[in-house]
Amino acid sequence: MTKLERAEFFSHTNNDNKDHDTGIYVTVMSSDNNTRLASIENADSSGDDSREYKDGSDHPITLHIDAPGASKEACEGFKTKVSIKTNGHDTWRFNGTVTLFFDDGTNITKTKDSISLTDNGASVIF
Repeated sequence: MTKLERAEFFSHTNNDNKDHDTGIYVTVMSSDNNTRLASIENADSSGDDSREYKDGSDHPITLHIDAPGASKEACEGFKTKVSIKTNGHDTWRFNGTVTLFFDDGTNITKTKDSISLTDNGASVIF
């Protein structure tokens, strides 16, 4: 049986940056919403300007595997929720991709372009 090995969220910032102190939250769920496959909380948030996602920049984030050993079949049709936690006002415009990697060298990818998240708690599901 092919099993889930690792997961990644990749973003390409379009024409509105992510502030350095805005945290990224990603949750990957099975298609039936019964199993949390992978996630991360408060990624790339810092008091340091190096965590700003400038216009035109690319950023991969490794996700924590919450269902180690999940079968590829169980991961088919997965859903992703991406949200932000801001300190003040922030709009982040980006293209997002989640890739699930399996122990046989295959992967499943899901992409959504032209996402716009504005201010604390904003989210998108794709």
